[in-house]
Amino acid sequence: MSPRLALLRTSGSAFGFSLFQTVHRWMDEDKISGVSVAAILVVALLYVWWSRCLQEAGRGEGSPLPGLLVLAAAWSFAALGVGALAECRPTCHRSELFTPIGNTAFGAAAVGASWWAIRRHPSPVPARAGLISAGLVAASLTLQALT
Repeated sequence: MSPRLALLRTSGSAFGFSLFQTVHRWMDEDKISGVSVAAILVVALLYVWWSRCLQEAGRGEGSPLPGLLVLAAAWSFAALGVGALAECRPTCHRSELFTPIGNTAFGAAAVGASWWAIRRHPSPVPARAGLISAGLVAASLTLQALT
C-alpha cells in the first residue's frame, strides 16, 4: 500500500469517528450559550480544514501533511480518543466506549500514516498547515472547556 493511500484511509476513518463523537456529544446539550455557538463554529471550521487537507493530500500535494498529522494526533487520538477514555473510564457504559476506542485506534493509525507520508514525500513539507491545525485544535478545546 502506498503512503498516500494509507494516509487517506486512516485519516478519513479518524475524521469520521471524531465527527460522529462530536455531533453525538452536542446532541445531548439542553441549552446553548454564546460560548457553545462559538465552539460549534470553531469545530465546524476545524472539520472544513481537515477535509480540505484530505482533499489536497489526495491530489498528491505535500503541504497538508503536517496538518493531517496534527489533527490526527491532537484532535482524534489525544482529545477525542485517549482524553475521552480517561474522562469516562470509571462511569462509562460499554456502548459509550465505542467512539473513544475508535478515535484512539484510527487516530494512532492516522498519525503513523501521516508521519510515513511526510518522511516519504520527495520535497520538504512546509509546517504552515500544522500550525493552522494546532491553532484550530487549541481554540476548539479551549471553547469546549468553557461550555
